[in-house]
Parts: sequence; structure tokens; C-alpha cells
Amino acid sequence: YPLLVDGPSTADDVYERLVSAGDDPPLAMSAFEWEAIRVRAGAAGTGEVAAAEGEGPSATHLELLLGAAVDPDKGCYLGQEGVAATSRSSRGPPRRLCWVSFPCDDDADDAVPRIGAGTELFLDAPGGGAAVAAGTVTSVTEPGAVQRGVRLCLALVRRRTLLAALGNDQTGGGGDDALLDGLEVYADVAGDRVPGKIALIP
Repeated sequence: YPLLVDGPSTADDVYERLVSAGDDPPLAMSAFEWEAIRVRAGAAGTGEVAAAEGEGPSATHLELLLGAAVDPDKGCYLGQEGVAATSRSSRGPPRRLCWVSFPCDDDADDAVPRIGAGTELFLDAPGGGAAVAAGTVTSVTEPGAVQRGVRLCLALVRRRTLLAALGNDQTGGGGDDALLDGLEVYADVAGDRVPGKIALIP
């Protein structure tokens, strides 16, 4: 279990007590390491919620891939109408939490390290035309923290918008999310175009 404590001195004291209590000591890790594990696991955190609220409606459990965390038969609760509407929609949720990977040189001072929560993603419109707003980066890892030569991020991807841009008919079964897997997008970082690739979180 993760154990969060208030301040380094408290953490040191708790850690020493746990180590002396048995033969299976806990694993200590930095905030950067913890964040890398969370992002690699595809687990939504405060960054996903904050980014979603910043761009409009709060993210629903379906958009954050937390469908199993909500009982559809539960009685009245805060936000029930929005949850029910998203669950009933034949087109599926408008957004979806995905991984986005950006190739990088771990030691290079380039645009990839400047990608952060709130960085906008775009898709080159098939057949030309204006770029399509593809989503927003919500959480980032340090370059190379998960895989050498890659900066792995979480992003709320505009699922319906992308599927429509790719010509997918969403009126029946909610659209084919498999079309998003491996889709090449880019981040605009202060005028620098940084290529990335979407991967679906199972």
C-alpha cells in the first residue's frame, strides 16, 4: 500500500519504524518515481481532474477509465445526471484518458522536457486543412523515467472529435477506439512542433 506522510522528518521516522518491525521492509521512493509508476499504470490523478475542469466539464468516471468504481444502481449522488448521461450515450464518452509518448534524447535540452500538464495536442487534419484539437496533456513523467528515449504522459484525448476527423461513424456502437491506438499527434510547445503517439490504456 502507498503510505503518504507529512514532511521528510515524519517520513524518515515512519520508515525506520517499519524497517525495524519486520523482515520485509517497505519500498521508499521519491515523488518523481511515484508519479512515473502512476502514469505507467494509466491511473488518473489530480492532474487529470484539474485539466478536465480547466477545459470545460469535469471528467466523468468513464473518461478516466474508472467505470468499475461507480455502481450504476446506486441511488442519488452528486453528479449522477452527468454520469448517467455519459453511460447512456450511444456515442460513448467525449474524451478518453490515454498515454501519449514523445520520443526524446534523455540528455538533450529540446522541446520535449518543456511539455507539461496543460500542453495542447493536435492532429494534422486528414486530407489537409486546419489542425484538429486532439486533447490536453494532464500528467507527465521525467524524460526516460519509464522508458529510455521516451517521455510518457497521460492526456485527456478528445475521443469523439478524433474519431469524427478520421471518418469513423459513431452513431451505432460508440465508435472504434482502436483507431486511436498508435495515432500520431503533436504538441505545440512555444511554437515548436513535438511529435507524439497515442496509446490506449486497457
